[in-house]
Amino acid sequence: MEKSFRSHLSAAVALLLTVFVFASCSDSPSDLVNYVPKESKAVMVFKPGDLAKKGNLEKYVKKFPKEKFGEAAEFIKTCMKGESGIDMEQMVMFEYEGDGYLSFVISDESKFEKLDLVADNTTKGESGGLTTYEADSDAPSVVVDGSKAWLCPKNLDDAIDAVKTFIALDKEKSVAEAPGFADNMSDGDLNIYFNMEEIMSMGGGMTEQMMNKEMSRYGLSLDDMNIKEYFDSHIYLTVLFEKDKLSVKSKCLDGKGENIVSKVVGNKTIDTGMLKFFDKSTTMVYASVIPDYVKKMYSNLIESTIYDETQKAIVEEIFKNLDDNVALGISISGNLTTKVESEWGSYDKFNQKAVNGTMVAKCKKSLEADVATLASILGLPIATDGSVSFPIDSETTVRVKSEGNYLVVSTTAAPSQPLADPGMFGGKSAAMFINLSKTSPASQSIKRAFGIDLDLTAISYSDKHDNLFELKVNNNKQDNVLAYLVDLVLKVSEI
Repeated sequence: MEKSFRSHLSAAVALLLTVFVFASCSDSPSDLVNYVPKESKAVMVFKPGDLAKKGNLEKYVKKFPKEKFGEAAEFIKTCMKGESGIDMEQMVMFEYEGDGYLSFVISDESKFEKLDLVADNTTKGESGGLTTYEADSDAPSVVVDGSKAWLCPKNLDDAIDAVKTFIALDKEKSVAEAPGFADNMSDGDLNIYFNMEEIMSMGGGMTEQMMNKEMSRYGLSLDDMNIKEYFDSHIYLTVLFEKDKLSVKSKCLDGKGENIVSKVVGNKTIDTGMLKFFDKSTTMVYASVIPDYVKKMYSNLIESTIYDETQKAIVEEIFKNLDDNVALGISISGNLTTKVESEWGSYDKFNQKAVNGTMVAKCKKSLEADVATLASILGLPIATDGSVSFPIDSETTVRVKSEGNYLVVSTTAAPSQPLADPGMFGGKSAAMFINLSKTSPASQSIKRAFGIDLDLTAISYSDKHDNLFELKVNNNKQDNVLAYLVDLVLKVSEI
């Protein structure tokens, strides 16, 4: 009995080991990045199955015109039902030597071969241990190694050579070994990677020369901008769609995997004192630490458009005293369009008065005297609050005021209810807040003009460690924010 038990136990262990070995050798969608060359300029890892569900793709596929998209629609339906023989968990799109490739895993070869797109448009073959599905037209062919497959844009012989290169890659020559790749390419529904060193190499030395030539128009060089830090960087974008929220995280890393932004910006952060010059109902507010080269660029640009020497001297003084912070705001309210009657009939015209802007710059000292001098030269009165109104055209007047160490330029009156920090400006090197909540003036204006209901907010910020954009949909009736966005885009396209 003991011998029989041992015999059964040995057989069970052998079976488990066999299953483990075969499972370990089978191709997983998550392994596909190991077959992407390190010199690829761009890579996108995405989850087609999850994206289709989150975007409610099945609902919209039914609306595709059959005469144009019939075959594609049937293919999508088959994939969503899990009957395509293609693993929809994860796929990889990437660039290699100027061509784009799509890699995926075939989970059931018999189902894959029965797909109309495959059965009716390709010819199956074999070459050097690889299975091929050569397109009957100029369409891409498919090359398969085991269960790994590549959709290739080249002719079949070149496609086979490319795939042989992919499957023969040593670990250290795979893009999976790029700085930060493993940590930044797995958490999203979409994960995107850019190899800036390879992208910049496309133009050789000419790229840098052309950029220097362009910057010289503003009295700058690439050295002024610290932009060379980005030439050999690795940029990552992680996109995630949740029930009520879309988030996009980005990182820019050097060859050692360290954040480049912190090197360029340093320890400077936003001065939240600028926010008091914006109304709490402002549609969008953006604030940022500004590098010295930005001040130099705008100073050179504005001075080149001023020919009066006295005015130019004042502008030079203003820019010389700008500190390291700036904030911009846009407010949308009222009617976005106005009805215009003409001999050809009536039409809607954009109402520029519905959109107003404010810019705030932090200065090293008060510029009240400089603003007053400029007003005197131009013969403009100074208001009781110290502001000066500069008429731009018949409909637009710009109000300029120096208050404390802040210079304010605005096309609207001073705020009655100042904006407080919503929680993402303090301690950041750049931040943005967008208010399109249901009761906001901007959402009400958009609804009146286009009949579209909006109820959302967005934030974006950068600091030493992360760059984040986050869109939140309030009271989302869809199952996912992606479905909401698809529906919104379709509504806008019908306007």
